[in-house]
Amino acid sequence: MKHLYTHFLLVFALLVGTVLSASAFDFQDGDIVYLINEDGTTATVTYTVKNNKENYAGITEINIPSKATDPATGKTYDVTTIGTYAFYSNNSITKITIPTSITKMETAAFGTLSKLKQIHISDLKRWCEITFASATSNPFYGGSKMLYLNGEVVTDLTIPAGVTEVMPYAFYKCNIATLNVGNDVNIIRSEAFKQCPNLMTVTIGGNVKTLGNDVFSGCNKLASISLSQSVDSIGKSCFVNCKSLTDVVLPDDIDYIAESLFDGCNGLTNVHLPANLEIVGNISFRGCKALQMIEIPYGTSSILQSAFYNCTSLDSIALPPTVANIEYHAFYNTAWLNRQPEGLIYIGNVALGYRGTVPEGTRITLRDNTVGVGERAFYQQAGLESITLPFTVVALGDNSFGYCSGLKEVHAQMNHALEMGYINTVTHEWTVFNQLDYDNCTLYVPKGLKSLYEDSWLRWARFTHIVEENILAGDVDGSGKVNVSDVTMLVNMILGSVPMDEEAADIMKDGKVNVSDVTALVNLILGVIIY
Repeated sequence: MKHLYTHFLLVFALLVGTVLSASAFDFQDGDIVYLINEDGTTATVTYTVKNNKENYAGITEINIPSKATDPATGKTYDVTTIGTYAFYSNNSITKITIPTSITKMETAAFGTLSKLKQIHISDLKRWCEITFASATSNPFYGGSKMLYLNGEVVTDLTIPAGVTEVMPYAFYKCNIATLNVGNDVNIIRSEAFKQCPNLMTVTIGGNVKTLGNDVFSGCNKLASISLSQSVDSIGKSCFVNCKSLTDVVLPDDIDYIAESLFDGCNGLTNVHLPANLEIVGNISFRGCKALQMIEIPYGTSSILQSAFYNCTSLDSIALPPTVANIEYHAFYNTAWLNRQPEGLIYIGNVALGYRGTVPEGTRITLRDNTVGVGERAFYQQAGLESITLPFTVVALGDNSFGYCSGLKEVHAQMNHALEMGYINTVTHEWTVFNQLDYDNCTLYVPKGLKSLYEDSWLRWARFTHIVEENILAGDVDGSGKVNVSDVTMLVNMILGSVPMDEEAADIMKDGKVNVSDVTALVNLILGVIIY
């Protein structure tokens, strides 16, 4: 009997503990239960039964007060937080009113409220300043919910004066049609307007500098956006799947098109890229199937992996000579690439790749003025026996000559041993020539530069056989050296003071001899990389 009694007490204690943990709140005022915060003066709206769909069961309207009173002590607290799981999975609430005292909403505070249609507030500025821990913190989560400001439905939203930043998730899935961001705003944080289902027009104020990640992603009705020239940073995926967007002018101070920026914008027909652009990021325009032409501005250096992947209508691509680095699948399944004939394919001054199979024993000399070799350009081309890289090359893509099992000669005419491509930290393999048989491939370098290549740690130094050959780019006067005398000779040739030797004088190898060749020669002497 004593044993049964002890067992009963244990079970009872466990049941009591379960009930207390499931209904862990400090006091109830009206329909709402609260936790007292650590400061002892503020309170958090909390759940009645955690993870249970009976949480606030049967209540259709919730009016959160700015203050709540504990009936047991008579003490009044400022209500500042809506806590984790506070209204999670409620199936009865249709309307909720949130006071200006709220400064924070925690994760899953409003997760999956299937019948909630109206969110009422009285101060839009205070709403923009709330800290939302996640998307599920926001009562708009789940979609099809309207914002009411002082009893009036809001479809045309203007961020009010005094707001300097719009917080993450602030209007996530909000049912607005137009957005006007005022001139006081400097930053719009991540996912602030993500998946707003009816948002069609956006105007960004003149002082906004930063748009965070995913700010407008999934706004599939967004057809027009006006970006101020003040914007100098746009986060990744900011416009992903904005399928109605047709025309975008990006501000000139943006230097990096972020990853996935316009991914899936299949209605985009025209985009004006920034004047100061340096890098076009990974999958930034992937699937923009209506895009027919693109003009990359001068000064851009890199187009990263799959940037224009599956842009099936893209047929006109203007690329400046400054682009040297083009990564794998950057132009995959574009109309331009699909119409290229078999053989070596160039875009701009970059050897992009080889269409078809390189015949066995092939020797390829890249054309003069080549500045880069694309990622995987000759990948697994076993027929390639010899490759000559002109002195203008500044970039070799990852695996550009990977698994070229028949490669026997590499002629590197550069006066600088390129530190391009990755070094595998495990195998110490240089991925430009991944899996190359270095013992059976000879590296030929310009006269006098063998030691330079031998000192390039784990890169060119991997070649067992490095041989100097009589190639000295810039030796205009034929002295066997490249120095200021060659500059003088070149200037005299251009002025007509001495006979023109076009082969020696055409430093840029563009079929012309002019001041550009003088500049290139000076840079060559100074050791500056030539673009």
